[in-house]
Amino acid sequence: TVPITVIMLATFVDWSAFGGGDDAPKGGYCEATARCCKVVFGNATNNAANSNCDQMKNLPAAGCKSAYEGYERSAKAQGKTCD
Repeated sequence: TVPITVIMLATFVDWSAFGGGDDAPKGGYCEATARCCKVVFGNATNNAANSNCDQMKNLPAAGCKSAYEGYERSAKAQGKTCD
């Protein structure tokens, strides 16, 4: 059961939120993905979009960094920033 626990922690815990990695955004990649999603889709203009963006916080940690990078590129293309 120990190897399974380690795999689960590696997959579902956003270690970047605990200071893992110098390039990790504030709060970790999962939190940053939710924030950046709102930037891309217009913060508070659409309740459904905001709700979907909030769900990004619940992504498996393994996918948060790539999702964040995608939203960050979209924001830059729109002339916005995710900071």
